[in-house]
Amino acid sequence: MKRHTATFKVQVTLELLKEEKTVTQIAAEHSVHPGQLHRWKRQAIENFPQLFAESEARKQEAQAHEQQLAELYAQIGKLTTQLEWLKKNLDSTLSRAERVAWLDRGRGALPLTIQPSFRKSAGLKIGHFSRK
Repeated sequence: MKRHTATFKVQVTLELLKEEKTVTQIAAEHSVHPGQLHRWKRQAIENFPQLFAESEARKQEAQAHEQQLAELYAQIGKLTTQLEWLKKNLDSTLSRAERVAWLDRGRGALPLTIQPSFRKSAGLKIGHFSRK
């Protein structure tokens, strides 16, 4: 039994769908049994609706992904702005002792991801916590 590539099947099936030649002529040109050509044509016609439905589903997925990406970038921008504002304003308005208190492990006032930049401004080494 001869195996044909998907590309070959598509090319021959498209030729069939054009109906410029008879099935017998196409079968002879490509050394494929006419019954096989009829099966490929039927299979293609049956699967056309699914082809377009999948395309539409992929398009909707892509749109949803783009929307989610835009929302995430907006959130990143907002958080970056907030962090910069906090760095600037807390450095200038809080004393060293107050900044150290913000970093105290028990309070948890600042997320751990933000704390290193405040440790630097408070004059503390990474991993150093104030003791009460």
